[in-house]
Amino acid sequence: MALFRYQALTEHGRLMEGTLEAASPTEARAVLEKMNLSVQQIQLCTEPKAPPRIGQNEFLLFNQQLASLTKAGIPLEQGLRQLARDAASTRMKQLMEQIADDLQAGLTLEQAVAKREKQFPPLYSLILKTGIQSGRLSEMLIIFNHYLEITQQTRRILIESLTYPAVVLLLALLIITLVCRFIMPTQEEVIRDFTEGGSIPLITTFYIRMSYHIVEIWVVLLAFAVSGLLVWRFLSSKPAGRLIKESFLFRIPLLGRTLLSSHLARLAESMGLLVAAGCPLPQCLRLGGEASGSETLQRDSHLAAEHIESGGSLLEAAAACRKMPMLFLYSLQLGCQRNDLAGHLKILAQTYVQQTQVLQSYLRAMLDPLAILGLGFIIASMILALFLPYTSIFGIFL
Repeated sequence: MALFRYQALTEHGRLMEGTLEAASPTEARAVLEKMNLSVQQIQLCTEPKAPPRIGQNEFLLFNQQLASLTKAGIPLEQGLRQLARDAASTRMKQLMEQIADDLQAGLTLEQAVAKREKQFPPLYSLILKTGIQSGRLSEMLIIFNHYLEITQQTRRILIESLTYPAVVLLLALLIITLVCRFIMPTQEEVIRDFTEGGSIPLITTFYIRMSYHIVEIWVVLLAFAVSGLLVWRFLSSKPAGRLIKESFLFRIPLLGRTLLSSHLARLAESMGLLVAAGCPLPQCLRLGGEASGSETLQRDSHLAAEHIESGGSLLEAAAACRKMPMLFLYSLQLGCQRNDLAGHLKILAQTYVQQTQVLQSYLRAMLDPLAILGLGFIIASMILALFLPYTSIFGIFL
């Protein structure tokens, strides 16, 4: 994609200037003409690309304020300029002012946002378009905020569930390092003298040998951690890599079910939002799959959409789907037959949200005790390694 600078006239004859991303000048001209602009000049420019997508919390606040403006009937241009004055970040202030400038120049809200679609979450420009056309913009924005809040909450709970075990594991590694680095070397000679050349318990021998190579062990662990992070980032950057990554994660007991339920909840929520906006089912499946955050579900959604467009049924597409459950497809089929697809998607979303929350509680209930037991086992084994050689004095162990 390249960046093009353009000059164009609005329907009211007002001159507009700006930049636009497109694959070619022809595509850029076509995009501008779809916005009902009369292109006067367009040329390739070397300006930096658009800034990165705005943060989740910033967007939630912006979207809520936009919903309040539309519900109150305040002109969007004036309302956005007023909100820009109170914006907490410079980036949000500039973004609101740019959108207000485009509205003043004659563009619609949908067109102004479409120019900056990479800064907003997926589906946002479509939500604005369908909300404006249906006269339910405020309602659609509030529903979209609710969908994003559920997504954010799910991500936060998963991170919290995994943070505690990670901290405990790091603490256990630090304890092992301190014991092997400072305690075992000072005790080795004493232990050998005490046993008078006899056999040293296996667990004590293990920690003594580990103390010789503790630095090398840390170097290897750090190398594995860095390599794993680089491989993970590489896989995350490509669709095929994301499929491999998800295939691995979905196979992990309990964690895989939790992640899949979370993605299915997002898929059902986003599809319900699109159905309420009046999108046909194949388009809902494709866009919902993209918004689900799962490459596997996105693939399944595209396959199901293609199957419907070719005249087949949703249930027949189940054989080709990897992770989309039969229950999900059956509920969609039933919703279409009963002419209540939005209602069935709402029930599906609630079901998978509740299932995700239950699985998250199970995950947290299992990980925390396992982490504590693991730490206790490590500490107990080190105490045993230090004191086991001396028990022979009591005639208990040799």
